[in-house]
Amino acid sequence: MGLVDVPALQEYWKSDGFFSQEFVQNSQMTYTRFANIHVCLHLCDLQKDQENEAKKARKEPYDPLLKLKPLVEELGVACTSYYVPVQAISIDERMVAFKGRVGMKQYIKDKPTKWGFKLWVLADSSTGYTYKFSIYTGKRLTKTIHGLGYDVVMDLMQGLFKQGYHLYLDNFYSSQTLFDDLLHKGCFCTGTVRDNRIGFPKQLSNSLDKKAERGSSRWYRRGKLVFVK
Repeated sequence: MGLVDVPALQEYWKSDGFFSQEFVQNSQMTYTRFANIHVCLHLCDLQKDQENEAKKARKEPYDPLLKLKPLVEELGVACTSYYVPVQAISIDERMVAFKGRVGMKQYIKDKPTKWGFKLWVLADSSTGYTYKFSIYTGKRLTKTIHGLGYDVVMDLMQGLFKQGYHLYLDNFYSSQTLFDDLLHKGCFCTGTVRDNRIGFPKQLSNSLDKKAERGSSRWYRRGKLVFVK
């Protein structure tokens, strides 16, 4: 069903239909039995699901991923169990295409897949293998101390500190606080940075002019952190 999409589930079992599938017809499972199992199939605890739905109805903080959490956790364990990343790793967003009606759906205009679920992904630089991921569920109700980008990086890097990894980021995540804390935890980091971020050097006497010749560069060291323009 993931490979062959049909207008209705019953079409898989029809022997005379245009969309009929011989593989399904020979599976010795009738459509009625499949439908009964499908209705009763739940991945999470039913009592927790009812409590979560009640919180949602009362407009209280609830877990939008509760129904899928057991599957997501199993996938996460599998990703980290069968592969060891090389030294250079990266964290970035990844979109999973989806256009249905759900509150977690995101739109990112610069991505090849613009509509869908947004995943925070820690990937291996040599193969692109997804080593860790988490699903973005929407804007948080409570503000974080260092911002969303900082929290995403620290969450995905758990278990990888002090192992010689070198992390690469874009300017959404980069900040002086993040880089200092990663180095303190034994992880090197390189990334682009927005010059309006807290901690970025201001009013440098030897700053680089916008009309500077191609190949020109300036750098500024603050402790063990180096800014290069």
